[in-house]
Amino acid sequence: MDRNDKMLVGEHPFGDAGQLIILCIFIIVWALDSFILKWTIFLGDNIPLFIRIPGGLLAVLVAAYLTVVTVRTMFFRPGEKPMVVDFGVYRAVRHPMYLGTILFYLGLVLMTMSIAAAVVLTATIGFYQYIARYEEKLLLRALGDDYRAYMKRTGMWIPKIL
Repeated sequence: MDRNDKMLVGEHPFGDAGQLIILCIFIIVWALDSFILKWTIFLGDNIPLFIRIPGGLLAVLVAAYLTVVTVRTMFFRPGEKPMVVDFGVYRAVRHPMYLGTILFYLGLVLMTMSIAAAVVLTATIGFYQYIARYEEKLLLRALGDDYRAYMKRTGMWIPKIL
């Protein structure tokens, strides 16, 4: 892949490393707080398991769906010229893979109601917002008005209804 193709992919140079670091931090904080230290899970006493578990599982299942569909869409298109992908889940949101990751973390937080993990989730959302904005600048530079039009009709994180 030459330099121009890498730019057209539109990835932040530290995006993968940052995501791995955040994953490790989140899992450690979530597991320690939820199952060992139990310092910030007191909200779970007020919200019954029959609400927390289905809500968390729903978030995790939506996350899995977004991840699988995004991987199929983006990585199984051999030989295609870089273009605005605006079909499938990309018709609804511009960053379905990142959204799926956030929903996965949210699902775990909902199941255990760990405030410590929710704080890490908040930082995670900030990180994804930062790298998504960075990548969108690259995509605007590479794809121009086509990507600008896509941004206007498609929500970044939440689907645009109208």
